[in-house]
Amino acid sequence: MKTKIDETNYIRRLMGLNLLSEQQVSFPVSIRDKYTASNCDELHAFQSTGGVVIGNMNVIVGDELKRLYELGYNPKVTKVNVDVNKQTVNWEVIIDKSEDGNAWLGFTSRGAGCNNDIINRSTSRNSGNDVESLKNNIIKAGLNKDGNFKLEKVNDYIYDGGENSFKQVFYRYNRPNDYPQHSNQNINNKDFDNYSDGEKTKKSKSSDGTSSYELPVF
Repeated sequence: MKTKIDETNYIRRLMGLNLLSEQQVSFPVSIRDKYTASNCDELHAFQSTGGVVIGNMNVIVGDELKRLYELGYNPKVTKVNVDVNKQTVNWEVIIDKSEDGNAWLGFTSRGAGCNNDIINRSTSRNSGNDVESLKNNIIKAGLNKDGNFKLEKVNDYIYDGGENSFKQVFYRYNRPNDYPQHSNQNINNKDFDNYSDGEKTKKSKSSDGTSSYELPVF
């Protein structure tokens, strides 16, 4: 015997709708977290440094991007806000629906700290922080192996903190082979609200902070 949900899913298939998009999300989505550093290098380690995870930012943001994608949306990081209070870094990432046809499932950053020529080193080839080096590292990590992907700067952040000063540049990129764009984004599901689980939002857990070379995890 078919249930109401079975009938709803059958109708959705006939209409070519994504079954995962039943849950409505209120955009833009804000993801926040923080970490505490023990030195000037860790202070801008939004993901990790020296193989040690500090902020875990790439993973936290990547998980949310995947969650939104699985709900039928093409997500896109549009802004990164940072606030530094002594050795504690508070960050916020704003995610919106992509209006350019791409599903931006990749997020990472590069930077330079310890007040050591931070403006130039944060994007320099000699430091391995230029866009071309970043693309190559993403490919070497097994993501976008064919090199066919887009990479864009979101924004940067400069902290003027004396010997702890740093500059971090945040990037987004798509992964068309693993996460092709959804063609039926922005579906109006109001007729199926009675059968959905309702809106689900994610609040990231604060890290204990125990990132600076950022591994392109997602």
